[in-house]
Amino acid sequence: MNRDARNFILDTMLNQAVYWSCAGTVIAALTSFYKVPLSTANLLTGTTSTLAVLQLVGGCWYARTKKKGLFLRGINILWRILLPLTFFSVLLPQNAGVAVMSLCYLLSVAIFQISGPSLTDWLVTCVEGHVKDNYYSIREMCFILLQTVTFCVMSLVLFRASAMGTQKQGFLTVGWIATVLLVLSAAVFYRIPLPQQISESPHPMSPPMYKMMSAPLHNRKFMQVLLTYIIFSFSSMFIGGYYSIYQIRVLNFDFFHIMLWTTISCLVRSLATPAAAKFAPRFGWRNITAASMVLTAFTGFLWMLTTKSNVLYMYPFLSILGAVPNAGLNVGLLKLQVDTIPEHERSAYFSVNSTLNGVASLVGSAACSGMIYLIEKVWGSGTPNLRFIFLLGTFSMLASAILAMRIHGNPGRC
Repeated sequence: MNRDARNFILDTMLNQAVYWSCAGTVIAALTSFYKVPLSTANLLTGTTSTLAVLQLVGGCWYARTKKKGLFLRGINILWRILLPLTFFSVLLPQNAGVAVMSLCYLLSVAIFQISGPSLTDWLVTCVEGHVKDNYYSIREMCFILLQTVTFCVMSLVLFRASAMGTQKQGFLTVGWIATVLLVLSAAVFYRIPLPQQISESPHPMSPPMYKMMSAPLHNRKFMQVLLTYIIFSFSSMFIGGYYSIYQIRVLNFDFFHIMLWTTISCLVRSLATPAAAKFAPRFGWRNITAASMVLTAFTGFLWMLTTKSNVLYMYPFLSILGAVPNAGLNVGLLKLQVDTIPEHERSAYFSVNSTLNGVASLVGSAACSGMIYLIEKVWGSGTPNLRFIFLLGTFSMLASAILAMRIHGNPGRC
């Protein structure tokens, strides 16, 4: 593994650990601090998936700009500045604070998504042919390990602050933790050299945007992966996206137990990720991805059975069970894409994939929030009937698993 590949791993560990630790449970706690309505909070926490629609903008912008180096450097630093400001918003009065919190978080997530295609293309361009097949699994495992520690520390800070009635100080501490790690990630990020074609080759004439969008849609093998990914993204908003809000705002589960079992589940995921990579040559990423989706559907069904009376016993099992499929899903879906994308069109393909998946996530998030609003309107706030939302996610996740099994390709790779 060369130095650039190692730096990509280190940068991913630092910035992704902060981004995903702040998403979900932590941002849900911040919406609770500001007393944001449950349906609105669900939309806000779901933006990590729904704003992926902006990746098409990022991919086309990156493909057509003559200042690719400035784009890569500048836009990837901007979201790292905005994310900590989300938590420093607690220094402001309530009304101003909730507005600044929402704006900073939305902008940081939006810019993160816009930077996605260019960053993925940069990574693949720099490391393909220079690393072993297990590189992406090692990268995923390292990121999970640091995310585990980061989330654990943030959760302990918020749990202690909640117990002592000093939530404002707790969120400020979370903001400083995010700031330190993101400054370190920026230092590593600037050590990675720009891709050779950016620094040495002249800027070619880019095709019109509609051609860049339509080309992936005519690739039959890629379309099979895309359709599977779209249904998976829609389903995830009713399972992975929803439970972050459900566990805090409906079940009223405390941060200590969430931190404890999330930490254990992340460790399980970090161990299961290289195991999935070892099984891939034998069973293929297509089968591993499909099996992971079936397990995720089963997890969603068990979430539907979880109530305030049994959450203390169900949560540990759900945390560990949910970690196993996540080990194969992220790497599996990326590998299936890479194997069906022409090398010279990666940025456009990644953009189209992310955009359409973002649309699916947006539809799923809006539908989920609409169901929350209707159920609360009929049965009241915090009603146990909110758990039946998981059922839709279970059935649609099973549909994505069926589609994954129908993907054609080299059995040894796909």
